[in-house]
Amino acid sequence: MRQFRLLLATVGTISGFTVYHRYFSLSGFSIAFLKGASDD
Repeated sequence: MRQFRLLLATVGTISGFTVYHRYFSLSGFSIAFLKGASDD
């Protein structure tokens, strides 16, 4: 039971980090795109 809970916590952390990283890079790309568009 303890191993299962540890596995669940690990999977949750990894998936949460992946979603956060994807969202962060996506918003960073949008900001860079907007800055580049306004510079033009």
